[in-house]
Amino acid sequence: MACFDSEKLVHLCEGNHELVGSLINLYTEQWPVMVAELRLANQESRQKDLVRTAHTLKGTGKNFFSPQVIDAAYDIEKNGYECDEESIGKKIDVLEPLLKQLEEELLAYKSKSGNL
Repeated sequence: MACFDSEKLVHLCEGNHELVGSLINLYTEQWPVMVAELRLANQESRQKDLVRTAHTLKGTGKNFFSPQVIDAAYDIEKNGYECDEESIGKKIDVLEPLLKQLEEELLAYKSKSGNL
């Protein structure tokens, strides 16, 4: 099952393939940084930063129409103030491979499309 919906992504960008390519590039640069921010905020018990970063990743999932990413990021966001470091760490461990899978699928789409 695909991790994102390419047709909806192109529609969101009003058919602007250059914009789609820019969004993909931005995503591939930023998601690893954001996961590192999640982990650090969790280790340092900075729940506000943890929740904000999870919320941003949830929005990223929405931009790429990736329900798995949306659900995993939302799980961190909604539990960010209530769960302990170990529980949140496990939730981050669920989210990270989904973000990697999304990156792989986006890069494959970009390569296949050629005009991005």
